Amino acid sequence: MAADPAPVAVLGAGNMGVAVARRLLSSQHRVTVWNRTPGRTGPLVDLGATAVDDLADAVASAPVVVVTVSDYPAATTVLGTPPSGPTVVNLCTGTPAEARRFADAVRRAGAVLLDGYPTHHADRVGTADALTVYAGPRRAYEEHREVLDSLGRHAWLGEDPGLAKAAAIASAPAYHGVMVALAAGAAYAEAEGMDVADYVEVMRPFVGTVKGIWDSTLDHLAAGTWVPPRTTIDKQVRTSRRTIDAFAAAGLPPSVLGSVAEVFAAAAAMGHGSDDTAAVVEVLRSRGGTPRDRPLHDLSADAMPTPEPRETDQ
Repeated sequence: MAADPAPVAVLGAGNMGVAVARRLLSSQHRVTVWNRTPGRTGPLVDLGATAVDDLADAVASAPVVVVTVSDYPAATTVLGTPPSGPTVVNLCTGTPAEARRFADAVRRAGAVLLDGYPTHHADRVGTADALTVYAGPRRAYEEHREVLDSLGRHAWLGEDPGLAKAAAIASAPAYHGVMVALAAGAAYAEAEGMDVADYVEVMRPFVGTVKGIWDSTLDHLAAGTWVPPRTTIDKQVRTSRRTIDAFAAAGLPPSVLGSVAEVFAAAAAMGHGSDDTAAVVEVLRSRGGTPRDRPLHDLSADAMPTPEPRETDQ
């Protein structure tokens, strides 16, 4: 006879906390929820969760505690002295350095941290194309696969607890760059007399072109080779320069294109002109050093500071 799904505590009933709790409940886990503002747990109680006002009761209710508050200062405040015994699965935002300090504090308290990065927003938790990556002790990752499986597709990046947040920060340039780039295009289209609604309709199918470049660039980066090129750096030096000139003629600043063109030009100057555009990584490596040139982390670091969490954290 199969064992019942493991009980899980969820700390925080914001968008991500509610989505996580719903997925766990749908997988028949016994879920205890805590939120700094108790009224927000009502809909989860209606679905079968148990809401508690005492944080210590929530933490003591399960071998796995999922933290879904906004950031590491908030997580540290919520947990106070990290609990001894359970595995803490942390899904808040932050940096690799914060994750490593938090993991050390949890470890010194006698608990274990699996730090996670959902590559998706709360409304996609558990969907087929969503992925959450985890970092921390492999033993804890394997031990609690049942719980992680309930939250959707997942992968383990390594023992270093900072790796999940490294993945999060590494994805930020593409994430934020797209936002600014689309807005910059709208501003240029409007400056040239084009209706923004028409620009939007032009751009919607353009995502197919972007997807092709996206996949090709990732393939080249994974292989570590810049040939054969999908498109060359020399070509992008010319087109980015032409685009900047067009923006200037329309009275607009270059926006993200300024830094993009500068990196393309630097890569060409390094001899990568005929290579695939993924070779610009060589420019960035030469300026910042590679991860192996930097110390991993200091496990003796003090615990995170504990400012009061903001109301929006949960």
